[in-house]
Amino acid sequence: MNCVGEKIGLFLANFFTRIPGLKKYKPIPGKEVAAAMIRAIDIEQEEKTRIYSLDEIMSVI
Repeated sequence: MNCVGEKIGLFLANFFTRIPGLKKYKPIPGKEVAAAMIRAIDIEQEEKTRIYSLDEIMSVI
């Protein structure tokens, strides 16, 4: 159950991500992030640490 502040924050985040250039800050459900992380483990990587952009995360989902 979300509190009022979380609902307002989610609404504002969804609103502001429609502004060009702010799409990369779009909220992503935790289950989707977890699924992308698990799939990313299966991909061989030479780097120990990697930062994914929103577009890269969405392509792994």
